[in-house]
Amino acid sequence: MNSKVLPLKVHIATLVVGMLLVVSTSLMWVSDRTLTSQTLEAGEELFSRIADSTSDALELELKPAQIAVKILANSPLADANSLNARQRHLDALLAAIRSRGSFASAYVGTKNGSYLQVRELNEDFVRKIFDAPHDANYVARSISRDNPNSIDAVRYFYSADKSLVEARAVTNDDFDPRTRDWYLAANRAPDADAVISAPYKFATTGDIGISIAARHPDGFAVVGINITLGALSKLLAEYQKLKGMDLVLFDREGSIVAHPDPEIKPMLDARGNLDLVKLQDLSNPKMRAVWHQFQNQAAIASAENPKLKPGLGSAVRSNSMSTVDIDNREYFIRTDQVFDSGGTAFFLGALTPVDELIAPAKRARNNALMMTGSALLLVMLIAIQMANSISKPISALTREASEISRFHFETGTRQPTMVQEVQDLAVAVDSMRHTIRRFLEISTALGAEGNFAKLLDRILVETLDAAGATGGAVLLLSPDSTAFNGGAVSVPNSPDIKFSDIPKHLLKISGASVVSDCIEEKVTKTHRLVRDGTGSVDSILKLLMVDSCDTAVLPLIDRTGFVMGVLIVFWTDSADGKASTTDDERLKFVKALSGTASVALANQQLISQQKQLMQSFIELIAGAIDAKSPYTGGHCQRVPELTKMLAHAAEKKTEGPFADFRLNDDQWEALHIAAWLHDCGKVTTPEFVVDKATKLESVYDRIHEVRMRIELLKAQAEIDALRESVVVSGKGEDPSYLFDALRERWRELDDDWAFLAECNVGGEFMAPSKIERLKTISQYQWRRTLDNRLGVSAEEINRMMRTPAPTLPVMEPLLADRDEHVIERSESERLHPDTAPGNPWGFSLDMPTHLYNRGELYNLSISRGTLTAEERYKINDHIVQTIKMLEALPFPQHLKQVPEIAGGHHEKMDGKGYPKRLKRADMSLPARMMAIADIFEALTAADRPYKKGKLLSEAVKILAFMVKDQHIDADLFELFLSSGIYLDYAQRFMIPAQIDDVNVSDVLQSIKPSSHIGAYAT
Repeated sequence: MNSKVLPLKVHIATLVVGMLLVVSTSLMWVSDRTLTSQTLEAGEELFSRIADSTSDALELELKPAQIAVKILANSPLADANSLNARQRHLDALLAAIRSRGSFASAYVGTKNGSYLQVRELNEDFVRKIFDAPHDANYVARSISRDNPNSIDAVRYFYSADKSLVEARAVTNDDFDPRTRDWYLAANRAPDADAVISAPYKFATTGDIGISIAARHPDGFAVVGINITLGALSKLLAEYQKLKGMDLVLFDREGSIVAHPDPEIKPMLDARGNLDLVKLQDLSNPKMRAVWHQFQNQAAIASAENPKLKPGLGSAVRSNSMSTVDIDNREYFIRTDQVFDSGGTAFFLGALTPVDELIAPAKRARNNALMMTGSALLLVMLIAIQMANSISKPISALTREASEISRFHFETGTRQPTMVQEVQDLAVAVDSMRHTIRRFLEISTALGAEGNFAKLLDRILVETLDAAGATGGAVLLLSPDSTAFNGGAVSVPNSPDIKFSDIPKHLLKISGASVVSDCIEEKVTKTHRLVRDGTGSVDSILKLLMVDSCDTAVLPLIDRTGFVMGVLIVFWTDSADGKASTTDDERLKFVKALSGTASVALANQQLISQQKQLMQSFIELIAGAIDAKSPYTGGHCQRVPELTKMLAHAAEKKTEGPFADFRLNDDQWEALHIAAWLHDCGKVTTPEFVVDKATKLESVYDRIHEVRMRIELLKAQAEIDALRESVVVSGKGEDPSYLFDALRERWRELDDDWAFLAECNVGGEFMAPSKIERLKTISQYQWRRTLDNRLGVSAEEINRMMRTPAPTLPVMEPLLADRDEHVIERSESERLHPDTAPGNPWGFSLDMPTHLYNRGELYNLSISRGTLTAEERYKINDHIVQTIKMLEALPFPQHLKQVPEIAGGHHEKMDGKGYPKRLKRADMSLPARMMAIADIFEALTAADRPYKKGKLLSEAVKILAFMVKDQHIDADLFELFLSSGIYLDYAQRFMIPAQIDDVNVSDVLQSIKPSSHIGAYAT
């Protein structure tokens, strides 16, 4: 250990000042480089703008001239074949030179050597050259070779209104246009295109300029315009923005076209004539440097494109500067092509001192140095003061850490601090104290949570809070472990997101990902996730919806070693871009929490799976009941839906009889189970009873036996008639009357058979007269010659043995109620009074003596429907069996109400229902709800083969009558209508043809006065 320990303020001051030095030096270096670079870019931009402006100026001067000469070359002026004819078109030449101030003159030269030139006398030195009269504004120079034997040279002076002022003959003017370069170039140009000459000195005025000429399509004449370039020198002078900058305009041969320096003038050639100054001939090192730069660019361009002609190397404008040393001073130099037309090209050369361009950057750097020195001094004083303020809260934190090490987790007193790091440390210490204390509480809290969904949220919240994480998720695996099918998420960017909001494709487990590796290896995985593709990006990152984070994925393993799911915890990057770290200590703590969470989760998952198993059995039983008989249809599935719709509607009420009705989760579960199992006792009801469609039907319809007996009676009648006819014929009498009587007897038997068949079908009511006729028909006798006790079951034999067997043959009635038709009720099936020990359920039913009575006359005499009293009791007995079955089940405490809810849907509000004859006050509200649901579903069901589903209005009307008769709850019926449940149910489960209009107000009015609505409130 280092024995030399320095005070904290020394460390902080040294660190702060040192870092400031490094940072300020770096910033100054970067700033200097940046300013210099920006300055150079500005110089580049300035050169480019100057080149663009020069190019635009040349275009503005030369393009109009090209257009003008082409127009004049195709005008009558070029067709004129005499002096007089040409003079008639002076206006066209005058208009051309007046269109631009730089146009010095306009002229036409013919192929016979004639020449006509017009110039404006707008400058004193021009007037002096031509010795023009004071009132002359234009001069026309005319040289006529129309007469082959003579040359007529005349100068015509015109006033401003184009009136002739003076005509002056010239004796020594032998100018021949055919020898001039512009004439020759125009005749060589293809398609009579306009050509531009190289810059030259005008013979008359001595100005430097160029000629632009175009020939007549037939080659008879050439029209031209002279343009002075002196204005460009003034333009370049305006462009020289920086001290020491130099600009020059030149052509391919280096001839200077324009220069801001008036000292650079035309030079004398070897013959003593004036000529253009060339860059390469000047002693000025700047101009020579421009020429060398131009030649270098030309060489580079020619090497890149061998097809270019010599001197055309700069046809493509340069986009960068280079440097050159001139007189021990560094310059930036650049050349740009600014014009190219008709073989004539002009170039702009630019130089500027480097130190002039970067001078602003140097000044900014010097200012920064001064400010940095002052800041360093100030920061040293501040750093010492900060160190003193930091030491106090750090000492306090040291004491708190010592308390935590002794397992004292009480909240300490935090010292105020202005340092973020110390503040973070204080928060971390508080978080550590809080986390350890919370860890001791989490196991108890998780174990006490009974709601599975809330448990998942609780696990996630507790883990994130304890680990100081930004967000995360608890994800539960599907049975095949290929995707997540449940869980909870917490994402800071989307605080309202739920697991159900996550797209399904993001919950699939890919073959190669952090999550799949965690599940397969059953170990914790940490990974750095970055959305830009530098990390391993899988569906986890999309699920968490963060740009970058440190992630820990922990497997949730139950006691058998099965991976139930994963716990994902992530720490996003801080605001300053620094990534958080998943250090070992933090991971150990999160692992400890995940172990506790796994135990709680496994217990809850086991409970949930048991509930799911129970629910599956419930639905299995209900489905089996509905599948057992086509007459019940989807009854067991639809009644729960309607019951819960009523319960939800009652919960929404804030006033009236349901203002205080609320169901918690346990009560909802009890209602759900009771609704699904309300008819579970139907598994004990024989199908031949439930499905009995006719009065004589049992396992089969015994009407067929009756029909065969009728057939036998008809056959006996025929045999008797035939026997008597033989006797009558033997006496010599006519036997036809016997056959008439036979036909009448057959008709009577056919009619009796039709009556019996009608009775068998059943109906709403059977009149006493029909019963009397039935008894009369039953007395018809038929002869049995076979033993009816052969081939039958032992049970039926035992019933037949109650009476002695008759001697065969025997005459028997057509219909009979025999002893073997009666099936006795066993003692175990007998219901004792509700006060007896044999009836602990409190059933109160009128039990028939016999279990079944299948007597033929007894069944055909049923006054309503097709069921006997015994069969009707057997069907009603399903609710008895339901209660017995449900009360035999070991329901947990919160489900103890299931038998009462499920077993009360056949009770009536007036106590005349079954099986316990309960009154309204004795029934729970959910049981009364189910009574309405059971009746309404039965009335409207459209899948019963024995009846049509009633119209919606008919079903509501029947319920209204049942309210008046005190069969169903009036308040619930009003809720059923006023909340619109009747229509919601109809739209979901009834066929469209059944749904008609229901006048709710009229129906509710029909069950008033209020002796019904609220009459049963208790």
